[in-house]
Amino acid sequence: MGIRWTENEDEYLRDNHGKITVKEISIFLQRSYRGVGNRISRLKLQKENKKRWTEAENIFLRNNVGILTHFEIAKQLGKTKYSVDHHVIQMGLKNTILSTKTQFKKIYSVNDDFFSEINRTSAYYAGLLAADGCVSKKDNSISITQTVDKLSCLEQFQKEVGYTGVIYGPRKTMGQDVFTLTISSSQWKKDLKNNFMLTPRKSLTLLPPNITEGIMSISFITGLIDGDGSVGAYVYKNKRDVVPIVTLCGTKEIIKWSCNTLNKYIFSKNQKIGYRQITSNNNYFLSFSGTKALKYYQYIEKNNLLFMRCKWEKMLDKISIKGIDYYLKDKRNNKRDKNGKFCKSN
Repeated sequence: MGIRWTENEDEYLRDNHGKITVKEISIFLQRSYRGVGNRISRLKLQKENKKRWTEAENIFLRNNVGILTHFEIAKQLGKTKYSVDHHVIQMGLKNTILSTKTQFKKIYSVNDDFFSEINRTSAYYAGLLAADGCVSKKDNSISITQTVDKLSCLEQFQKEVGYTGVIYGPRKTMGQDVFTLTISSSQWKKDLKNNFMLTPRKSLTLLPPNITEGIMSISFITGLIDGDGSVGAYVYKNKRDVVPIVTLCGTKEIIKWSCNTLNKYIFSKNQKIGYRQITSNNNYFLSFSGTKALKYYQYIEKNNLLFMRCKWEKMLDKISIKGIDYYLKDKRNNKRDKNGKFCKSN
């Protein structure tokens, strides 16, 4: 009989399904490839069948053909460019298509210089884009997709950059309602590359950003964690000992840089963290748990850094019964081990 799946494993599967391969998930969770595949089916995370165009999508298409390119429309609707091309012809909108990019005009405004200066806000959102965003190779569009529980973060980003366009959604992707924000800016594309090393197809090529200040680096890492990382807490069977844990996956270069940055600015000498490879395709991960996870959280709170509260609350809720102070300092013997478990009294 196989080992039962835990709540933490299911949560990791939901967070990472579709972002990394099933093989990578199986290696990280130390389960068989077939077992992970079966669990994906059981949780109904597999891709849903393609659906017909809805009336809302038809209206969006009518209103934006000739204003947005077919590629940008496809990004907004979560469809292929071929599907948009074909549906435009079916709806009799062919004659209204703009044939050249020189005819394209923006109908919205955005702060084009948002990523020109490296600060706490721009560094955080650059990290989030590095994790969950997409930099187009064909044009100047940058898009980011978030699930419905993270919609508030997407709306906050829209407000911060002064974007007057719309967030499109919801649409179904892998069984979840998702929302997409797509912004076209040649200056963004240039600044994201020069300041934060964000390029098209960055998943296996992302390099450390050109940031020299520690607090800006932590902001960028927090964005990475909020996008590609996992934040949670493991509850032991006795339901008294709780271990918060934070993990992050990425390229060797970005994980090594993140690890060195955290060791330099947050963790003490006896709390150093490391990293290891999880696949042969330049995919590495780091994790820190117990008091280190809470120390990281307290750092970003104390310095008023941006972070996705809806994600970190999953960890905080599980330790809130006793409180963070109780967790960090056991009232019985004032001591916990490096993993956050109670130490036995002498």
